[in-house]
Parts: sequence; C-alpha cells; structure tokens
Amino acid sequence: MWFGLPLLIILGMALYFLVFSGDFDITLSSLRQLAGNGVNLPSIQILTLLTLFSLFTFAPVINGFLALGEELGWRGFLYPLLKKEFGQRKADLVTGLIWGVWHVPILLMGHNYGLKTWGFPVSNLLAMILACFVLQIIFRHWLDASKSIWIVALAHGSVNAAATFGQIFLSSKADPANFLFGPSPVGLLGVIPLAILALTFIYKERRNHS
Repeated sequence: MWFGLPLLIILGMALYFLVFSGDFDITLSSLRQLAGNGVNLPSIQILTLLTLFSLFTFAPVINGFLALGEELGWRGFLYPLLKKEFGQRKADLVTGLIWGVWHVPILLMGHNYGLKTWGFPVSNLLAMILACFVLQIIFRHWLDASKSIWIVALAHGSVNAAATFGQIFLSSKADPANFLFGPSPVGLLGVIPLAILALTFIYKERRNHS
C-alpha cells in the first residue's frame, strides 16, 4: 500500500528532470549552498542517502502522526458525509476540490510551487486541486479497502515525507517558472505516476462493479 508511494514520487521527480534537464544538478549544488562551506560533498551525499532511506522507513510514520488530524477531517468526516449524500465519484470530486482550495493561503506564500510559476497564482491552485483529486482517489481507495484511517494517515505522511526530496537535486540556477511541473509530487509532471495509480484504482473499481 502506502510504502510504494515514495517510489512513485521519485519516478515523478525523474520525469520532471527528464523534461527539464537543465534544472538537474548531480553535484547537489543547492544543498551545498544551503549547508554552507563547512560541509563537504561526501557528507552531503551520505545525508542524501540517509534521507532516501528514511522515505521508505520511519519518515512516513513520523509524518503520518502529523497528517492524522488532517485525514480525520478529509477522509474521516468530509468524504463519508459526501459519499452518503452524492455517491463515491461526486464525493471524490468535491473532496479533492475543497482539499485543494484549502491550500490557497500557503500557495500564495509560495508553498509547493514558488511564486514565479507561469500563471501564478491561478496555475498553482489548479495544479494543487488536480494533485489533491488524484491523492483523494488513492487515499480513499485504501480507506475503503482497509477501513483504517491510520493507513491513510501513513499514506499522507509518506507523500509529505517525500515531497521535497527532488529539491535536493535542483540546480541553483533552476528556472523557478518550471516548478509548476515539479519536482514536487504535486507538480503537473511529478503527479503523473500517482495519477496512473489513481486511474488503475478507478479501473479496478469499475470492473468489480460491472
């Protein structure tokens, strides 16, 4: 279940850097710039490997506890309420929409996409709504299958834990206009592997009900 999400996020990150290859920096210049001159490259490489290891082990658990309150609201309360009134598909749409719009204050501060994307701030909001709709389908599918809000919280925590991993590989000269597309998993390119998973779930659900 949720433990495969970091891999999909890394695939989305790779897709972003494949399209915007000029933004990729294997020397980790951005990380070195943040760390300062007192940290050498081998130490930063080890830190990067440890970060990668954490994405598949303890980081989703830690972030899952932080995401639990949000999940109790979205998937624990709002989605079941909407599903009862309007059915699953409409509940997915409305939950994804409200969840995306809920991010407006932090999007206006540059969260996830920055402040220099094409069409800011409308483009950022639309991309976030799309990502929230995709994640709503994934999280809801696992909620329906497991009947456990903890599984969904871990999935949410897994996404949050891996969300900034791609920034490690951004060049210090990366074009901030490109951040609408990634390397974050809520970017228009970064979200594609997650969207494929969501579509797979929709297909399986329709086949099971046919």
